[in-house]
Amino acid sequence: MPCTHKFYRHPFHKNGEYGLFPNWKYKTLIIGTFNPEDTWMATNSALYFYGRPRNYFGKVLPCFTVANPNPDPAINRLNINAQRTFLKSNAIGITDLLIRIIDADITRTDHRQWINSFKDADLQRFTIFEWNTERIIEQVQEEQVTHVYFTRLGTPNANVAINSFEHQMRIIEKYCNENNIINERLYTPSAQGLPGVPRKML
Repeated sequence: MPCTHKFYRHPFHKNGEYGLFPNWKYKTLIIGTFNPEDTWMATNSALYFYGRPRNYFGKVLPCFTVANPNPDPAINRLNINAQRTFLKSNAIGITDLLIRIIDADITRTDHRQWINSFKDADLQRFTIFEWNTERIIEQVQEEQVTHVYFTRLGTPNANVAINSFEHQMRIIEKYCNENNIINERLYTPSAQGLPGVPRKML
């Protein structure tokens, strides 16, 4: 049983194969990695992107819209309608690099462990993926996106496999650089490695 992104074809999103993109207009696109569906991860409490308890995205999201040291108050991660209102009013879209892990087998203990670890390295133990990369580039073109941000620093100078988050990021970065679209890699907004300490992304 493949593992599909939890928010693929979410009510906030476009229809069909573009179901991991918001259905509002956006000029800034924030790109993460993957969020597994509840069938695979019953403890996945996220109601929308970056909505897990130990994630500081709601606190840093206002930084994408202001250039002063005192941005608007944090966005409540438990109120997805408030999140949508903020994102839509500020022309911000969120998506992820991976739509589906095709060769995931829910009957295998190791596969369930890899998906439940929250680690990109474990997700890359699989071999067959449905990447969102081509669609991201199409949407950047269609929406005339001016800024692209990855919530992953990655390893930009390392040799990596094609089926890796790093490789997919480089494809998008190459397109952005060739078309004068601002793009940056940011620290993850998760609390991983920083117990109890918010990580400032920008």
